[in-house]
Amino acid sequence: GLHINWKVMGISAGVAVLGGGLAFLFNKLAKDATSDRPEKGTLTKPDDYQDNYDKAGKYQTLRAVSYGIIGLGVVGIGLSFVF
Repeated sequence: GLHINWKVMGISAGVAVLGGGLAFLFNKLAKDATSDRPEKGTLTKPDDYQDNYDKAGKYQTLRAVSYGIIGLGVVGIGLSFVF
């Protein structure tokens, strides 16, 4: 019959869920960092605009890493059926 390694399955599912939560968080932070625009009048210094886009880039990178964590979790779930 089908053998499932439940420890690996549980850990992998937890990793995938954690990655999903982090991806959601970093996506929101990236969007929030770019929500202030000069045309809204909410930025007081020109440097703030570039700083916000630098922050958004950092958060987008962390979001991409989080997608990788999700991928590791999914691979682990698949491996739980093999080993």
